[in-house]
Amino acid sequence: MNKKLLAEIFLIDFLIGISAWYVFLNAINFINIFTDKLIYYAFIYILNPLFSSIASIVIGYLSDKGHLDRFIGLSLSMMFLILLYQSFIKYDSLFLIYIILTIFNIAYTLYNVLKYSLVPKITAIFEQINAAYELSYAVLMVLGPLLSLFLIKAMYVAPLLLLASLLIFFHISKEVEYKQFKSTYSFLSVSRKIFLNKTFRLVSLIYLILTSAGSLVNLAIIQVSQKFHLTATFVANFAVINALIGLGSALASILIGVRRSVLPRLALPGCLLLSLYPIAIFLYLLTQSDVMRWGFLAISVLNGFSNSILSIYLATKIQNIFIDNTAMSFATLNIISNITSVVTLFIAGILSGYILSLMIFSSLILFINTFLINHLNNINVK
Repeated sequence: MNKKLLAEIFLIDFLIGISAWYVFLNAINFINIFTDKLIYYAFIYILNPLFSSIASIVIGYLSDKGHLDRFIGLSLSMMFLILLYQSFIKYDSLFLIYIILTIFNIAYTLYNVLKYSLVPKITAIFEQINAAYELSYAVLMVLGPLLSLFLIKAMYVAPLLLLASLLIFFHISKEVEYKQFKSTYSFLSVSRKIFLNKTFRLVSLIYLILTSAGSLVNLAIIQVSQKFHLTATFVANFAVINALIGLGSALASILIGVRRSVLPRLALPGCLLLSLYPIAIFLYLLTQSDVMRWGFLAISVLNGFSNSILSIYLATKIQNIFIDNTAMSFATLNIISNITSVVTLFIAGILSGYILSLMIFSSLILFINTFLINHLNNINVK
C-alpha cells in the first residue's frame, strides 16, 4: 500500500471532518443560546437524514456507473460553498441554523457514502484505507471539538480547509488509476441484488441497532454535558467527552492499521464493551457523583475503541460483498440508519424526561448485537 496515498486520504478526510465539527459545534452553541430543551437538539440529528437519504441513494447509484471522482469533487465543492457563505452571515434564528446545517450535512453525507466506495477502486487491501478513515475520525473526535472552538473565533479560516481538501483530491485523481467496476444493472436490479444478500440483511440489522442506540446516546451526552462540572461551559464539556471517545477510536484504528488479522476477533468483545456505555451514562445521570463522573469518562474511551472496531469491520464486510456496487450499498445502509435515526430521535426528544430509561433500553438492544456479530462471523460473506 502506497503510504503517500494513505496520508493524502487521511488528510482529506481529516480536513473535511474538522469542517463538519465546526459547523455542528457552531450550531450546538447557538441553539444553547436560544433554548436548553433536548427536542431542539434532536432536530439537528433529525433534519440531516430526511434530506440526505434521497440524495445519497441517487448519487450512490450514479457513481457506481462511473465518474465516482467527479461526484466526490461535487460534494467537497458544496461543503466549501456552505462554509464560505457561513463566514459572512450570523445566526439570528433557529430556522437559519437548521437550514445551513441541513445543506452542509447533505454534502457531507454524500462524501461519507462515496469515500468508502472509492476504496475498491484504488486498492485490494480494504482494511488499511478503512482504518485510515477511522483514524481520521478518531483524531477528529480528539482534536475536532477543540479546533472547532478556535474556528468559531476565526470563522474565515474554515473555508480554507475545504479548499485544501479539494486540491489534494484533485491531485490524487491525477495520480491514481481507478479500477473500473462499472455497474450495468438497473436501479431496481441493484436494489434487488443488495437486499437478497443474506449477509447484507444481517449487517443492515446490526446497523439499525447501532443507529437506534447511538441516537439515544448522542442525545444523552448533551444532557450529561449540561450537568457536568468538569469545565466552565456546556460546549467545552461536550468537546471533552467527544475527545475521549475519539482517543479510544484512535487506538482501535492504529491497531487495525498495523494488524489487520485481529479485526474479526475484536468485533465480538467490542460489541460487548459498546453495550456498557449507556449504563455508564445512566449511572452518572442518576447519581452525578465524582466517582461516576470519572468512571463515565474512562468508559468513553472504551466506547470509542469499540465503535471504531465495529465500523471498520462492517465497512470491510460490505466492500467484500459488493465490490462493483459499493456506493449503492453504503447509500442503502445510510437510508436504513437515517430512517431509524429520525424515528428514534423524534421519540427520544419527546420522551427526553425519561432519558434514564432510554439508556437502559439502549444497553439492552446493543447487547443483542453480540449474537448478530457472532452469526456474521460464521457465515460466508459471498
